[in-house]
Amino acid sequence: MNIRFKTRLPWPLSFSFARAIQNPAMEIWAGDVSNTAAAQAALLKRGMGNQAAREGLYSREWMMDAATVSHNEAVRPVTASLQHQAKVLKRKKYVFGNWKMNTNEAKAKSLAAAIVQGMPLDQSMQVAVFPPFPYLSVVRESLCASGIALGAQNLYPASEGAFTGEVSPGMLLDVGCQYVLLGHSERRQLLTETDAFINQKVRQALAAGLSVVLCIGESLQQRETQQTQQVLDAQLIAGLAGVNSADMQGVIIAYEPLWAIGKQGQQASPKQVQQEQHLIRQRISQMFGQASAESLVVLYGGSVNPDNAAGIFNTLGLDGVLIGADSLNAEQFLAIIQAGVNALVV
Repeated sequence: MNIRFKTRLPWPLSFSFARAIQNPAMEIWAGDVSNTAAAQAALLKRGMGNQAAREGLYSREWMMDAATVSHNEAVRPVTASLQHQAKVLKRKKYVFGNWKMNTNEAKAKSLAAAIVQGMPLDQSMQVAVFPPFPYLSVVRESLCASGIALGAQNLYPASEGAFTGEVSPGMLLDVGCQYVLLGHSERRQLLTETDAFINQKVRQALAAGLSVVLCIGESLQQRETQQTQQVLDAQLIAGLAGVNSADMQGVIIAYEPLWAIGKQGQQASPKQVQQEQHLIRQRISQMFGQASAESLVVLYGGSVNPDNAAGIFNTLGLDGVLIGADSLNAEQFLAIIQAGVNALVV
């Protein structure tokens, strides 16, 4: 029902976590301590299957047939895989706010202060804000000792030189930046930035010690013509050329489909988001190895708001969100952060 009718259901369709969920694990355990690990794996699998069904993402991989329930050996081989998936569910969540070319000095300072004041006391959330260049120092003062990180919206791929109006990675580090956004769709579209130029920025930022948030995404036309995987692959391969697996510890990928950005954008479903983050991890695995793919932080950016944040945070394999307009309103931004905290509790 969640797959076929989710958008039309008048209420959330979930489960009663009673005997139907407990019985397979209890039958495997049967009071024998040596069966504990297998029973735990069965319970975890059933719980994760229910989560997938709750999001309309259930598939045959979550089925538990009679053979699985009757024989411990049928459960034990999946224990390692399930333990890994449990780790994925417990990963730190990320909420990044891109202020773009908005605010003035007073608004930037008050917005940062309001976010700091309303932040939940949860150490498993990584929150960062990306103000305009002139207000980085002002916002840094407001964020002092808050645990909220500071990020920049762009940089130029050189340490210094005659580049009027540009900023270097070192300058960003000087004002306290930890992150930098690169490859954002607006710069790709409006300023015609190429993958090759974005790659120069990525390598320069990583060499300086900044963490990179690399934005990738496809247009509506590209999605409708079945080019999504081709586009994402091309942007990842070109954007990360010359980067090694060690460097990937400083790379975050933000999937931002152009067709889902802005007030006129369409809503991407959790299933669509999960599919694309899976494609991203597959390509990263091929480029840098499975360990890099598993540890990679993947964000979603596409008209995220307090109403849809919970569904996005509960998308298996997704680590957080990159927010535009709603990061300019402290109340809405904090509501999205709280949705992330709630997802961690679940």
